[in-house]
Amino acid sequence: MKRVIFALTLLMWASQSFAWGEHSHRIICDIAWRNLDTNAKQEVRLLLRKSGHRTFAEACVWPDEIRDQPRYDFALPHHYMNVSRSSTEVEETEACRNEGCVLSAIHAYTNILQGVAVDGYHNNRAKALMFLGHFVGDIHQPLHVAYEDDRGGNKTIVTYGAKEYSLHFVWDVMVPEVGMPKNWRNAGEALSKQLTEQEIATWNASTPEDWANESLAITRQIYEETPALSSVSRDYIRNHHLQAEIRMQQAGIRLANLLNTIYK
Repeated sequence: MKRVIFALTLLMWASQSFAWGEHSHRIICDIAWRNLDTNAKQEVRLLLRKSGHRTFAEACVWPDEIRDQPRYDFALPHHYMNVSRSSTEVEETEACRNEGCVLSAIHAYTNILQGVAVDGYHNNRAKALMFLGHFVGDIHQPLHVAYEDDRGGNKTIVTYGAKEYSLHFVWDVMVPEVGMPKNWRNAGEALSKQLTEQEIATWNASTPEDWANESLAITRQIYEETPALSSVSRDYIRNHHLQAEIRMQQAGIRLANLLNTIYK
């Protein structure tokens, strides 16, 4: 049965092209929703009504859904952060200062939800919430903090079976989604139940800069393991799935903590 599920998953991958996977973004924001305190949940619920979305999980996919709309072109650089090949830690780049990046976007939308207007970002609070939820997810996807010359793994092609995929797609969709419950609520519940109080406390004692540095460390590991034209095996995908699960859990918990702090 597991082999059948794995084969069906491969067929689905062939037609998908989402950032961090639409399914993964929903799971991250479902984990966050489950960990919001009463006051934050009430405030988020009010903004969701204004946004026209029923659930936080569905709202967090919106920033990918509007990427082809010219009026949101300003937000395209906010999904990722480019670093040099020699970087071992992220630093504020010229791009982050000018058009913005995922790190600056998280800081900006945190401020906007606290009532502070920020130039170059969407100051509507309902949309700020959706952008924030999405970008906290993106910064935890390793290849969203990666190398500009490779466009975050989009130019590195690897093979799986008889098909070719970008390295970015492998980590956006294939690695996180293999074996994951198809219902995002079930997946969010399962991943939430695995967490310990110590893990939650440790993860919450961090900053967005820390999250970016964690992703960069994994990115460097990925490139060492997976050079261009590599053959990616089933074991590669399965072995890295736990790492992707942890990143989704961290993103969900940290997003919840960020919102709990904003609405304290």
